[in-house]
Amino acid sequence: MENAHCIICSKEDSISYITVNDRLSKTSHKYNLFQCTCGFIYLHPRPKIEEMNQYYQSKGYDPHSQLSNGMWSRVYHSMQRLALIWKYKIIRRYNNIGSLLDIGGGKGVFAEFIHSKGWDVTFQDSFAKLDEKVYGSSFVPKLKDINPSTKFDVITLWHSLEHIHNIKDLFDFLHSSLKDSGILMIAVPNLKAPERNYYKENWAPYDAPRHLYHFNLNRL
Repeated sequence: MENAHCIICSKEDSISYITVNDRLSKTSHKYNLFQCTCGFIYLHPRPKIEEMNQYYQSKGYDPHSQLSNGMWSRVYHSMQRLALIWKYKIIRRYNNIGSLLDIGGGKGVFAEFIHSKGWDVTFQDSFAKLDEKVYGSSFVPKLKDINPSTKFDVITLWHSLEHIHNIKDLFDFLHSSLKDSGILMIAVPNLKAPERNYYKENWAPYDAPRHLYHFNLNRL
């Protein structure tokens, strides 16, 4: 485990916010979220980046799971299909075709969908178990594996920003890899979602220790 600090103001002054379990684990280990004096919520302490792979291997982790015949799986994948169409419509507002990088792309479902629309797609995920023969050169495990001279028309982070340890390195990469006319699209869970008050410490988007940060409209 390692200590963390606020990625918004870089301060280490914080107070306890809530204690949660790993929703995918049967262990009794607790994880602590802290609130910075600026209001931002983050996991502290947190697993080191080299320890994180183990937390993504559960069969219950939907972004990396295979399609099954269960009721929840069918509902999840139906909603996923609607989300793919919605994301594609947003992208089409800015670009009809071009090159796209999807960061934290899981099993590559979004990448495959966008590629089917004629886009040149690369996707990256550090923890998904993939057959590179299927995804070919479009898949890279690490952002550093991407040629530094490559520029993208669109870069997407669909619910992946909250998973990334070194935010500064990420945004340095985004700055150098996005075309001047390019579009950056980021989606994160909303800490102010009304259902959080109902589920309390069992609110799924707390998702410790995979989610390191918790954003709201005032702390993006």
